[in-house]
Amino acid sequence: MKKILFLLIIAFTLNGCTNGPELTENDTDKDCRENTECISGVCDHYKADMGKCAAIKCTEGEKSDNNNFYCDKNGKWQKSKITGDNCTKDYECFKPTCFMNPMCDVSGILNTVVSCNKDNLCISDDGMDECEQQGLKKVLQKDQYMPTEDGSCFESMAQMVLPTVCVNCGNSICEEEESKCNCPQDCKE
Repeated sequence: MKKILFLLIIAFTLNGCTNGPELTENDTDKDCRENTECISGVCDHYKADMGKCAAIKCTEGEKSDNNNFYCDKNGKWQKSKITGDNCTKDYECFKPTCFMNPMCDVSGILNTVVSCNKDNLCISDDGMDECEQQGLKKVLQKDQYMPTEDGSCFESMAQMVLPTVCVNCGNSICEEEESKCNCPQDCKE
């Protein structure tokens, strides 16, 4: 019986008795693919299938892994809450991102306000942008287009957020901020 017990102890020692790699404090900022690979429980993705382990201690309100996690008042990571979930702070509520989604409407994401309302529920408001609030249309500045030989317009490819203006496009008057590229309804030439 002692021999069998001794062999079992050796087998457990050689094979290990954990279900995966043992996590230590040194795992912070190590490469990861899954949240379970990190002692903090958060793999902060910078690619669809690759990330770095988030720090174990975090600062209240901090977000990680494309807003999928937030840091609570105790400095611990928590899964972000979705619309309709109970909350106490705005930062607890998930705010969508365009991470790894090339077809994402960035303007829609930027205009989305996510908050914890007076009823302590996460809400999302895809409210109107500043132009729509004035009854105007948001368009690229006219200098952000290049006309082509055939008379069509080519939008700037500058690697930046392109500047926009609010115009009264559709009133049949080609105003100073409008051109045939950003408001063809009003500016024919």
